[in-house]
Amino acid sequence: TARWLRQRGIPAETVLKVYEGRPNGIDLMVSGKVHLLVNTPLGKLTQQDDYSMRRTALQHGIPYTTTMSAASAACDAIIALKHRRGEVRPLQEWHALARAAAEG
Repeated sequence: TARWLRQRGIPAETVLKVYEGRPNGIDLMVSGKVHLLVNTPLGKLTQQDDYSMRRTALQHGIPYTTTMSAASAACDAIIALKHRRGEVRPLQEWHALARAAAEG
């Protein structure tokens, strides 16, 4: 996941799960070193870690995703902000524009 983000120009690093030792993702969130959590769960072994990491992210106001599709959307948004592309509009307006484009 971290490599995938770095390839898109977003600084990222792989961190330890809680069961893997310290400093782990929770330690880094508590210390203020994490600004976006991309946590892709891998089975029962990480289930408790996943809960703890989501809880810590919420407590510290850190946005988080648990799927690669959500991470991809976040990545696109970060890149757009870095290049000051895009504009804020109501969702209904974006839908109307997309629908008009699809209809020709």
